[in-house]
Amino acid sequence: CNEYSAIFVNVVDFLFNTCQVPLDFYPLAHLFSDNRNVDTQYMKLQVPARLPLAEAAAAGRKMRMSAGDFVQLYRRDGPAHREFDAVLTCFFIDTGDHVLDYVDTIDGVLREGGHWINLGPLSYDKSVRLKLTWEELQAVWEDIGYHFASVAQKYSAYYLQPGVKLSTEQFDSVFSTAIKTKSR
Repeated sequence: CNEYSAIFVNVVDFLFNTCQVPLDFYPLAHLFSDNRNVDTQYMKLQVPARLPLAEAAAAGRKMRMSAGDFVQLYRRDGPAHREFDAVLTCFFIDTGDHVLDYVDTIDGVLREGGHWINLGPLSYDKSVRLKLTWEELQAVWEDIGYHFASVAQKYSAYYLQPGVKLSTEQFDSVFSTAIKTKSR
């Protein structure tokens, strides 16, 4: 798990390392527009739905959280660099200054035979200079030795499922799994 936002780091640290029971959370209680009805405005969620640290321990696994810039931490000579069997990027691959830095960093941490699983749009920031299409990005991955086992278009709501609010941010995202077939 990697995160750059101090707020998210503190929340995730609490959920992973401190939280002993799921907590009741009312994410829409403070929003008074675009509500379908009172029940959805005051819907209750339990966070976390499952306790990550307890589940990892029960499975004999460890969970780690690294706070900071993904490329700086995990690049080939970075302080957190190590190899993984899989890397999951969810609404992430388009967030950096240069998408090819992410490609190189992910490639550097994946073992041969490892899986890169991605879900998200390519909604680059206006300041980003290189804005590859999905076809161009997929070609880059294939050129460095990845085989795409699956590529699908998925309709995804970023914050809420469709129908909860009258308006929500939604994306037509790419959901893909690529397997590293050779190391560079």
